[in-house]
Amino acid sequence: MYQIMRIWSCSKSSFVCLRQVPRTARCFSTRHHERVEVRCGSSGHVAIDLFNVANNSPNAPLIIHLPPFPTQQPTNPQDLPSVIRDWPVASINYRWHQTTPQLAPADNPHLPIQWPCPVHDVGFAYAWLTSNLRLPDHTRRDIYVYGSYVGGSLAASLALTQTTPHARIGVRGMACFNGIYNWTMFLPDHPVHKKKTRKSTSMTEALTPPPLVGGAQMEELLHSVPDLFHKPADLFDAFASPSLLFHNPGLHIPSSFDQGNPSMVDKMMKLSLNKDENSVSPEEMVMKPARKSHLVFPPRDSTIKIPQTLLIHTAPIVTDVKKKSRKKHTFEAQAEELADLMRRSIEKVEFKERQKWDDTDSWEEAARQRVRLQNIGEEADSIALPVNGEEALIAWLEDIV
Repeated sequence: MYQIMRIWSCSKSSFVCLRQVPRTARCFSTRHHERVEVRCGSSGHVAIDLFNVANNSPNAPLIIHLPPFPTQQPTNPQDLPSVIRDWPVASINYRWHQTTPQLAPADNPHLPIQWPCPVHDVGFAYAWLTSNLRLPDHTRRDIYVYGSYVGGSLAASLALTQTTPHARIGVRGMACFNGIYNWTMFLPDHPVHKKKTRKSTSMTEALTPPPLVGGAQMEELLHSVPDLFHKPADLFDAFASPSLLFHNPGLHIPSSFDQGNPSMVDKMMKLSLNKDENSVSPEEMVMKPARKSHLVFPPRDSTIKIPQTLLIHTAPIVTDVKKKSRKKHTFEAQAEELADLMRRSIEKVEFKERQKWDDTDSWEEAARQRVRLQNIGEEADSIALPVNGEEALIAWLEDIV
């Protein structure tokens, strides 16, 4: 059917293996569905469900699918967007937030699977795919990445760091639905939660407000943060929050997920109440907030480029008219931030040299065409991609493939 590490093959219509299972990969096969288990060093295996790979041309574009939430159950074809069900698809069943002893890290089977286990799983799976689905001659094979919800974080970090246009096999584009691209937005200190200050605001009124989360699905993700990540510093990992590839966080790492760093007003109140400067530690006296600044990504000397991108998102159902004008932490805010950063990178980094000899006015439009945003309306109860989202995905694929 095709080559696997330390080559062995599977029957096309049964689970009977014709050769011994290698240590680095195990495979189970049905007619159009195969499951490969790739070893992740000393941390167990990551499962990859392959659909339509054997019955399609070897140089047909491959879709890497990152499920919305981790599961060790084989991916059901019905769980894939209907647009890609007939494509060659590799669904990576990354491990995240599970305490099953057989699935936990090998050195301590009682610990939950938290960050960075999922990004390691995706890395090992991607290395296996590019090694074993590569064509023997000089023919190219394009890879497109699709992910949603927490899988959207992994899809974006994979695509942004693996899009090398001149490679024989590699990522050429990504599409995400309601992805999380900056987990630090869940922290109380993030600017997305700040109210506009009034000149008459008193000390007691200036306390940090609780996070304002838009929509039930975002609220559920907020509560899952301590299960997905071991400590707040994990949210600042650029592979967890790919938006941080383009800028520094702009805030300090807090001591807990729900506790913000003391504000300048809080520190002044503590001093006024204690009347003793010695009661406040030097760390607490540091009142200058972290300053957000842009980073150069991709690096100028790398071969990485910003991929063709489609960021699909829903909008929360807003019943309070007064809150409509207030900035919220929503899937829209997540997608808009990443899109703006990617477009800025295209204009400021990739097009910078070309602008010296080409005075066209279409650079901004070219960046917008490379990175597209699609609002598909209010969120539904289901996490599946809605019909209008499928239509947007179809149009995007037809345009770029």
